[in-house]
Amino acid sequence: MNHEHNQQLFERYPKIFEHRERLWCRDGWFDLIDALCARLQEVSDRTGSQVVARQVKEKFGGLRFYVSEGTTEHADAIAEAEQASLHICEVCGQPGVVKVSAGYVQCRCPDHMPEGARSLEEHKEAVRALRKAQDEKA
Repeated sequence: MNHEHNQQLFERYPKIFEHRERLWCRDGWFDLIDALCARLQEVSDRTGSQVVARQVKEKFGGLRFYVSEGTTEHADAIAEAEQASLHICEVCGQPGVVKVSAGYVQCRCPDHMPEGARSLEEHKEAVRALRKAQDEKA
């Protein structure tokens, strides 16, 4: 995420980002993360259990938001945002789909999807076919 967006989140949610660790995802998820943090802080204020972000990143095409402490309500909010990220382009925030390109799983809209990207199922089938061909040669 760009420096400006990182700083905005650090300033809006200083308790969540007390360690000011950089967010390792693209700017398209800024609004999703901002909304998640607002919800997490509201739950923290209401319950007295303050979550602190340990790491925020993209992994396998989706958001991963790791925290210390927290309640079941915090965990549920994080799970919902992580699930939602699988339908939001990480680059621009428009609706997206998860596909594989050059071995990387990523959620992109049509404008930001790399040429030749395949669905996860298409990718799995291609890997199976490759392994089968390798086994037949051995």
